[in-house]
Amino acid sequence: MLTNREQMIFNWIKEQPSITQKEIAERAGISRSSVSVHISNLTAKGAILGRRYILSERPYFIVIGAANMDIAGRPDTSLVAGDSNPGKVTMSFGGVGRNVAHNLALLDSDVRLLTAFGEDYR
Repeated sequence: MLTNREQMIFNWIKEQPSITQKEIAERAGISRSSVSVHISNLTAKGAILGRRYILSERPYFIVIGAANMDIAGRPDTSLVAGDSNPGKVTMSFGGVGRNVAHNLALLDSDVRLLTAFGEDYR
């Protein structure tokens, strides 16, 4: 999420990619060093990519689907009917939508996941 000042600077860069920090500072009425900080923030947030203000306009996938917690139980030994059976329970992230989004991300794709979730896992 960009601040108002960052959005303003981003728009100027988008309109004129060769704009200098000095020109931005004069337009915004701030120091050149303040512009440098804002540009560093824009780079850290992924809005611009390094020198010459290359704009990040990479296409992305939107995955709409389920995300849930998978719970699996496994006994330590063979099950004994009518008795307590010690074992282990593991929890992992799951859901078709989450799994598809995860695999797209592993393929170095830019992904957004739209899902509903709650805090009712216990």
